[in-house]
Order: sequence, then C-alpha cells, then structure tokens
Amino acid sequence: MTLERDVFNAIADRLVVKCDDLALLTWTWAGFEEWLNAEAYLACCHRWGFHNVTCRPRYSAWTNGRAGGSGDLAVERAGGGSVFSEIKLIHDGWFSENALFDMQPGQLEQQSARAEDALSQDAQKLAAPFARETARLQIVAISTLECLEIEKSANWRKVFARVTQWNRPTDLIRMASLLVENRPGQFIAKAWTVQACEGQVLTR
Repeated sequence: MTLERDVFNAIADRLVVKCDDLALLTWTWAGFEEWLNAEAYLACCHRWGFHNVTCRPRYSAWTNGRAGGSGDLAVERAGGGSVFSEIKLIHDGWFSENALFDMQPGQLEQQSARAEDALSQDAQKLAAPFARETARLQIVAISTLECLEIEKSANWRKVFARVTQWNRPTDLIRMASLLVENRPGQFIAKAWTVQACEGQVLTR
C-alpha cells in the first residue's frame, strides 16, 4: 500500500465513525475545517508505522524556502517516504447564507467558480518544488444535510460540474450517511495525488 493511500485511509477511517459529530457540525452551518484538520492529524498520530506527523507544516521547511505558507498535514513513514497534504472542507454553510437548494442558476455558477478556485489553489500550492521526494495529497471533504446522495443531487452536480479537481478519477473515496433531527445527509471524502511537471499541475 502506498503511503498516500495509507494516509487517506487513516483519516477516512477516523471520520466515518464520527458521523454523529459530522452531522451536528454540518447542522450548525458554521465552518469546521480546523476540527477536520485536527481529526486528520490525530488519525495519523495513532496510525502504526507513521512518525513525524505534523499539523500545519510550513512549505518553507519542505522546499528549502522556495515556497511560503502552510499546508494542513505532513506524514513520514518509519521505513521511508513522506506525504504532504492539503485538506479542503465544503459544507452547507460554505456557500452563502442561502441554502444550496434555494439558489438560482446564476448563483450556482458563482459557487461553482468559487469551488473551482478553492480546489485549484490547493493543487497549485502542492505543486511547489519540494526539496526531497514527497507524495502530494489533495483531500476534499463534502458534508451536507440537504440531500441523501451528493453525487446524485442536481444542485451539487451543477456546482461541481466544472470543478476540475473534483472530477479527476480516483479510487481514494469514502462515504458515510449523516442524520440529525430526522434530517438525513451525506459525507464524502476524496483524494488525489498531485505532481509538479514543468510548472504545471498534473493530478492522478
């Protein structure tokens, strides 16, 4: 198993058993990406074989100062290998004060452009010139109480139809059902590896 797959599985394993917490946090419409990042960090800290797990790793330390800012998670394996990750959470309250299902077509297009920009920025950051061989892992989590199945929802499909990163093929995917106050929903996590190639970002 590749390290990036192991990292994703460690994070997903922890999150899918926290469906009650995910549902309650989604219900608030408040952002909880820092909670998600903390759970990802703890998941990797408790994973056998991982060491030097870092929350908010600095790009400068991994690129010999050639890039700035911070990522969300870095993991090294005792036997060698490392993963640097960006994690993005998109949830019902991420869009605006209006529910996704109340939006008009023009509003949906605006939110699609916003999602494309957010995910593209993370991919561009991961394409930084790392000083040593490191797997770059982009993780995107979606949490909603507005539909039972995100990828069968007309409005969610409209939002993500033109979001390049979300539509990349991947087998790193995990889903879980949510329920709060008799309102069902869904959580999905997907991940892709990102590579830098002649200044352009390639994902696989």
